[in-house]
Amino acid sequence: MFLSIKKKKEATFGTPKSPNQKTSFLMLLQELGKALQFPVALLPFAAILNRFGALGVTFTTDANGVITNDVGYWISFIIQKPGSVAFDNLPLLFAIGIAFGLAKDHRGEVALVSAVFYFIIAVMNAEHGLPEMMYKNVLTFEWHKTVEGQAQSGFLSSLFYVKNFAEDGKTVVGGSYVLNVGVLGGIVAGCFSAYLYNHFQNVKLPEALGFFSGRRFVPMIATVVAIPVAFSFAIVWPWIQYVLMLFGQAVANPNNPAVAVPGTAVYAMLNRLLLPFGLHQILNTFFWFQLPIGGPVISPITGHIGDQTIWANGDISAFTKGIQGSGFFQSGFFPIMMGGIPMIAVAMIFAAKKENRKKVSGFLGGVALVSIVSGITEPIEFSFVFISPILLGIHAVLTGLFVAASTGMGIEVGFGFSAGLIDYIVSFAQSWGFAASKTGTLGVTSNPLWTLALTAAAGGVYFIVFYTLITKLDIQTPGREHDVPPSLTAKVEVKKTKSNIEPKVEVTTSVQNETIKTEKPKVNANDLTKELVKKYDAKLSMQKPFDEEAHAKLNVKEHAKNDESANTIEPKSEFKK
Repeated sequence: MFLSIKKKKEATFGTPKSPNQKTSFLMLLQELGKALQFPVALLPFAAILNRFGALGVTFTTDANGVITNDVGYWISFIIQKPGSVAFDNLPLLFAIGIAFGLAKDHRGEVALVSAVFYFIIAVMNAEHGLPEMMYKNVLTFEWHKTVEGQAQSGFLSSLFYVKNFAEDGKTVVGGSYVLNVGVLGGIVAGCFSAYLYNHFQNVKLPEALGFFSGRRFVPMIATVVAIPVAFSFAIVWPWIQYVLMLFGQAVANPNNPAVAVPGTAVYAMLNRLLLPFGLHQILNTFFWFQLPIGGPVISPITGHIGDQTIWANGDISAFTKGIQGSGFFQSGFFPIMMGGIPMIAVAMIFAAKKENRKKVSGFLGGVALVSIVSGITEPIEFSFVFISPILLGIHAVLTGLFVAASTGMGIEVGFGFSAGLIDYIVSFAQSWGFAASKTGTLGVTSNPLWTLALTAAAGGVYFIVFYTLITKLDIQTPGREHDVPPSLTAKVEVKKTKSNIEPKVEVTTSVQNETIKTEKPKVNANDLTKELVKKYDAKLSMQKPFDEEAHAKLNVKEHAKNDESANTIEPKSEFKK
């Protein structure tokens, strides 16, 4: 008796690769993690150009943006703008990169489709778009201002506007539209586009419409699908933003340690947990650019306290002006971005396989340096957040702890771009002045030099925790991917009698190095093989996540013995999932 099993169709994004749903979901997450490497690879060098260029622009313009040094400004401008392009268009880059990475043949058409898909979502959720149509009169606030001697007033919805205050910090003079689908919109656009491309690239239409068959059909179906997706964002997204805004207002009191310490810790944890979806920008918008902060101005270095109280919108703006009580929502990120996250990259290098260590060291070492210098951490974080949610959770908890420690010590360090070494050096004089203005214990613990001690502590803790988890849980961070697909070898012994057939199967997989045994009477060879593969998938799904190439490869040898004959038949066949 011969067994013939046809090779299964290769699975792609949107097509289940295993009967087990958990296994398929893990594999889809791994595919997404790999696709994210396309846009992430653009960030390290862009971050260096952006940060150094921005620093040059700062020193060649005054507080009002007037150029004070023509030569220095234009050199800095030429350096900064090419680097800022990547960060100003991150959602679009994610949409293109993910669609390209998840498409089964990696063709350019899917990238174009994804860009259009994202633009539809973004434009329909922009100011005066679908959210305003649905929620214009929901949770409104009133504003008043005078323009050329004429009083003006109106109402805006808190679901997608934040209040703009006058110089007194109390009068509402308008609102800023902050609803933005962000990176999550790009990820959704990329996934939908790749899914539609993989399913409809070979579609055949009637001869009269033959020009639009195949890949030309994908842009049309994607445009149609993008409309209800945009509506879904318009319905759900404003409420998500509003809840995050309420949280921000609840903890926005940096002068009260009983509120500020747990508040900044929770904010920092959410900041990291929301990073993969781009939602952290909503929190940052409120704390860094909208949170009203008022107080006397503190002189850099000397710590002289001014006589007048001034107001500024946002922690970054308040720190730049030297307002007392600013910087608490920024300072705690310096130990993480200069110490903790770079050591994640080092841990992944040490955890990589020896034969891959040199290869991954180039990329991971480079992005670690970028994180230290500029505070750009996405290249490192996106290399593990979609592969292992456990690492993301641990990262969020550690970030919260170190931010709480920095807030409790009263450290006030600000940044204009991100919490890297450059911004630490630039803001050092003002931070020293804040510490000098304080008395008692806080006058000592708030010294910005303590940030360096926290940075060293964060680096050590992060390295130990991440290296241990990656190696013990066999998390497939860069350099640890399974290179050899697991194989199954099955021996099928069939004893023929007049009454029935009693097959006995013993399966061994080289990956788990365990034995799976199956004994089932009255089953033909085809059914037996299906049962075998099903059991293999079920067992594998309970083990560690595995690479997309890790599918069952089954070599079956069947020995058919008849009581009436001593002849043995040894047919062979191969099964690939």
